Amino acid sequence: MSDAPQESDLSPVPENPTTPLGAARPTFADEVSMRSNQFAADMLQLIPELEGVAIIPSYTIPQDRLPFGLIMGRAGPLRQPAEIMHMATQLHGCLKIQLDNAFQVIKNIDAYMGEQKNKLAQLEQQIHDAEQKLGFPDAPPTNNGGSTGEASSPGGGDPPGDPTSP
Repeated sequence: MSDAPQESDLSPVPENPTTPLGAARPTFADEVSMRSNQFAADMLQLIPELEGVAIIPSYTIPQDRLPFGLIMGRAGPLRQPAEIMHMATQLHGCLKIQLDNAFQVIKNIDAYMGEQKNKLAQLEQQIHDAEQKLGFPDAPPTNNGGSTGEASSPGGGDPPGDPTSP
């Protein structure tokens, strides 16, 4: 008889839907869910000004089958239009901040890439100047990292294609 779990042993535990029966501990997603629920319930109980709590975990693994988050109000799931709109406004504000931060990162990367392009152009010019001084007057100037639109084979030579085409 095998020690491997049988199909019947893998039915989910009711309070932890993705944890197999007999597992030593809940799956990480179930643990996040349990702790999030407890945290949200505690916050709502301790702070009367809170109408609801949203918790959005970010996993280090692909999350296409993992829960995206928890939204809890004083009476459980948000059901009243005002509760839903207040939470949507808060989530929108949070997402706007995240998107603004992401946009700033992209702007910083773009600026850095522009600086690197300028440094590369300077280095290419230095190489060209050195080639000129060393007696390679026919050395073509570099194109500053840009593409000429021509493809070349890895070993050099003519680009692939019809040699009679212009």
